[in-house]
Amino acid sequence: MADSAVFEFVAGELERLAGLGRPAARAAVRSVLAKALYAPNSVSVDQMQLLIERLLPAEISANGVADAERVCKQIQAGLASRALSADGPESPDEIFSRMIRR
Repeated sequence: MADSAVFEFVAGELERLAGLGRPAARAAVRSVLAKALYAPNSVSVDQMQLLIERLLPAEISANGVADAERVCKQIQAGLASRALSADGPESPDEIFSRMIRR
């Protein structure tokens, strides 16, 4: 199954903004997703925003990115300005959140 548009966007922005190579950028995003138990093919924008805020700065700092907080804020802003979807099935969190709102 292909990675979601959300995953592709964040990995691409890491390449562009942080100067990471394609494999390193994708590995960093996959690592953060794995820590949160999310799949690259179904992560939502909201889930990714939270991961970018809480986990990604440390992950990319470990890869030698100097100003990780700034890079992450730029990625978050770009992600918020795009109409991306997970392109996959809903996660259990999304299902339960929807059920609670009813």
